[in-house]
Amino acid sequence: MTPLRKSAPPARRMAWVWLLAALLAFGGGYWLGGAGESHKEPAMAGHEHEHAAAANGSGANGSSTGESDVAYWTCSMHPWIRLPEPGLCPICAMDLIPVAKGRQEDAPTSLRAVTLSPAARALAQVALAPVERRTVDVATRLLGRIEVDETSQAYITARVAGRLDRLHVNVTGGMVKAGQVMAEIYSPELVAAQAELLEARKAVARLAADAPALLRDTAARTERAALEKLRLLGFSAAETEAVLKRGAPADRMALSAPAGGVVVRKDVQEGAYVATGTRLYAIADLSRVWAVFEAYEADLPWLRMGAAVRFEATGIPGETFTGAVAFIDPVIDTMTRTFRVRLDVANPGGRLKPGMLVHAVQQTAAGNGNDAADAGQVLTIPASAALVTGARAIVYVADPDTPGSYAGREIVLGPRAGDRYVVRQGLAEGEMVVARGNFLVDSAAQLMAAPSMMLPEGAGVPGALPGVPPPFLRQLPGLDAPAEAVRVAAGGTDLETGRQAFAALGQALAALDASTLVDEPALHWKELAMLLGNDVRLGRDSRSMTELRGHARDLAARMDRLRHTFDYAALASGSGGPGGPGGPGGPGAPAPEAVQQQLGAVLAAYLRLQEALARDDAPAAQAAVQALGDVWRTVKSGAAGFAGFSDEAAAAFAAVQAEMDAGLAVMQDQATLEQVRAGFQPVSNALIQAAQTLGIVSQGELFRLHCPMAFDYQGADWLQPDPDIRNPYFGHLMPGCGDVTGQLPLAK
Repeated sequence: MTPLRKSAPPARRMAWVWLLAALLAFGGGYWLGGAGESHKEPAMAGHEHEHAAAANGSGANGSSTGESDVAYWTCSMHPWIRLPEPGLCPICAMDLIPVAKGRQEDAPTSLRAVTLSPAARALAQVALAPVERRTVDVATRLLGRIEVDETSQAYITARVAGRLDRLHVNVTGGMVKAGQVMAEIYSPELVAAQAELLEARKAVARLAADAPALLRDTAARTERAALEKLRLLGFSAAETEAVLKRGAPADRMALSAPAGGVVVRKDVQEGAYVATGTRLYAIADLSRVWAVFEAYEADLPWLRMGAAVRFEATGIPGETFTGAVAFIDPVIDTMTRTFRVRLDVANPGGRLKPGMLVHAVQQTAAGNGNDAADAGQVLTIPASAALVTGARAIVYVADPDTPGSYAGREIVLGPRAGDRYVVRQGLAEGEMVVARGNFLVDSAAQLMAAPSMMLPEGAGVPGALPGVPPPFLRQLPGLDAPAEAVRVAAGGTDLETGRQAFAALGQALAALDASTLVDEPALHWKELAMLLGNDVRLGRDSRSMTELRGHARDLAARMDRLRHTFDYAALASGSGGPGGPGGPGGPGAPAPEAVQQQLGAVLAAYLRLQEALARDDAPAAQAAVQALGDVWRTVKSGAAGFAGFSDEAAAAFAAVQAEMDAGLAVMQDQATLEQVRAGFQPVSNALIQAAQTLGIVSQGELFRLHCPMAFDYQGADWLQPDPDIRNPYFGHLMPGCGDVTGQLPLAK
């Protein structure tokens, strides 16, 4: 089922527009063509003159760019608009700008391919660096202090209310031994408890041997209860025995140290009255202490439980201590962006004192989880080469055969190690990446509406690609089952099951044979295979269910894009796929005629909703949603049990029903136009699939249209009875935004 996405607000859509407009000042340096590039390109002498000339539409020699030098005219807001003549953008009515001709380009090898002229490379000061396998050591600097080991602390508390008649230890910092008397307390409660024991013992002694068993048992139980009461009040067995021998209660009870160590706190004075539970002393064993450090968030990958860390204390210069990492705080401090790391440290002689400042520098060999050819060596790139977007990053790889040509690539990063990043996936040793000037190369990609850091999908997701070989399309449904397994695993709690599901998807992806693809389909598959492969790698390496669920959501969006771009559902159902028998020739898995006629009523209600959204008519849209829901319920009722359906038609109807139900659930529960539009997308997808597979009885024609800017540039389709564009996703804001991507079959 296609995830629902909300349309980006106009302010956000305009943000990158102004950035691109600003970059047009630099745009004179961006011209297709040129040759010659060294490993590192210095700024060219006189480049200011060339920049100014290019920005004013002139070449480096100062001559104006004539009409014969213009390759096409484009819009800075909608770079995918390319027209042969000057004029206004058909979408936003802005003046079109010229793009100069360069040398004859070879066929592109990537959707992210960018070519810069020598002047543009000089202005951007483009520099290349190789992808290298090397041993990377990371120095992690930590600052902290010595603290008392909480597990070695003991407290002496008053178990009864009373008066402290004497304190045997009257100062902090003194050493005490286990069992040493610390204080004496007078308590009426203690005196009464001793008296109860003495009376119970006398009662047992007074009973004759021939006394009734019940009396003897009662007296014995009373004695045991009195003994237990004294034990709970803190009397030791020896003190209890002394009371029995003496035959009289003691006025005071001694309070002893439960463990040896240093008195780190004294909370009372001699003669004070205390309540039950009052803390009198705190004792700590300082033979072992904690070294607690503050580490920055970026240091997290380099710290491991049990790792030995060497550190120095400010108060003991020139001496190094060692401790093992016993605790890494699971929570990051949101104010300082740090977390606590605790070492367990032996402290013979008590030289390390609580509160003492300590500092450490830990050297760690970097790793990325890959099988390195040489143990301890990993693939790395300069940190400046990566345009980081979380665990993923965009890099630009130089074409070794075409100077000035670069192909953008999304890669998976490992941790940062000083001035380099570890590469987990996406690059090969020896490739050359742009290490300086890559942001401006990325800006050039944005001007071409190619996928880039700021526009991950470029101009948007295209409609179904024509001319895709059926042998390749027939392989794509093999990805659906493992992708569904990932979705199910992400809804569970077993991390290992989720990892295995991602690994299985990776195997299915690797088994696909794309050798039959050429031209546009080959470029789009190369892009999607790269993105899906990165999803698999990140999901397979997830360290928590939260992380795995995030990668599963990314994967679901990629799979939606795959289905949308290659539209293999129709072929899988027997229709032949895009441009095949499932095109205008008729449905691939036809439903019974009665269901096709009911789907025609659904289509009619849908088209009324489309018109209402294009006009921004909220009341009409709500009425159309209600009518659409009523008609759809009739269709589901007529299709119950799938009587008269083939197996293929039943499977196709189930897929249509899932999309339709999801979209209607969103639209019927919401009130605003934006929320109705969020549900309109899956409903559109459902009817497109129904027309291609089940068949819809309706008069007239049915066109499929695509808006590349909908839902934050992820793109969305819709249907109309004519090719005159009336965008339902933006309404009056951009009524003409979109393209006709095809005509769908209708059963007459």
